[in-house]
Amino acid sequence: MTPSTHDAAPTNPAVVMVALSALALAFLTYLFTDNRVDENLRALGVLLLALILVFPQRLGRRWFTWAGVFAVMLAGFVMRPLDVPNHHVMLTYVAAAAALALTAKPEDHEPLLRANARWFIVALMSLATLHRLLSADFLNGSYVAFESARGGFLTPLLPLWGDAEAVAAANDAAIDAFRATPPDAAESVTLTPLTPSPTLVTFVFAAAMLAIEAWVALVMWRFPHRLIAHLSVWFFVASLSVIRQEMTFITVLCAVGLLSCPPTLPKIRLGYAVLTTFAAASVLKTLNVV
Repeated sequence: MTPSTHDAAPTNPAVVMVALSALALAFLTYLFTDNRVDENLRALGVLLLALILVFPQRLGRRWFTWAGVFAVMLAGFVMRPLDVPNHHVMLTYVAAAAALALTAKPEDHEPLLRANARWFIVALMSLATLHRLLSADFLNGSYVAFESARGGFLTPLLPLWGDAEAVAAANDAAIDAFRATPPDAAESVTLTPLTPSPTLVTFVFAAAMLAIEAWVALVMWRFPHRLIAHLSVWFFVASLSVIRQEMTFITVLCAVGLLSCPPTLPKIRLGYAVLTTFAAASVLKTLNVV
């Protein structure tokens, strides 16, 4: 991706090093999280990423190191193309973009990385919005209603809603029992709503999800150098941490956000670095890695 006028700012080697280290941490978090990646590939990927974190100046800014990470991710996809999570595909593209950007002259590294990260966020949020608009289950509210009933959404807030946590647990158990029945059995399952007005709540929730994703795509497309764009990404991250708690995805998004942030917003860059570290630490702590 060719950098725009706003992206073409002087390269700061220290910023590039920190941003690529944050990206390496995001990759490392994913490889520790998902056990569907081949063990040998995971070991190779962890080794490469550990080297980037230990030697960020010597190896973190070398295209061949990130090409190696890309090769590991691509091999993982080729080996199990139907069983890799969205995070894997996303990180494969990010590794390729980093490797290609780092083949340029050193002074072009930061502008190219920033341009690629910015357009990656635009594409990611645009496709997420399009996917929801084309999904009948999302538009008619059945997906949101199903996930809400089983406690898949707003999990941290369930204890605040009376017996919502117990109702969600009962619904989840009913779903597991239903899935255990033979496919040809004439069985059905009825879930208990968590809220008094489930139809209204479902509609508002689905509309809010669409609006947030579309807004992030728009502002990162039109105003990537402005504060409003990156505060919008932060708002999306905060919303996602409450709605779904997909901390691995949040780690990756914050690392890419750091790469996309212009030098005119140093405090926002620092915020991205802190958010990336916090999200990665929360994932690794859950896995008893740290």
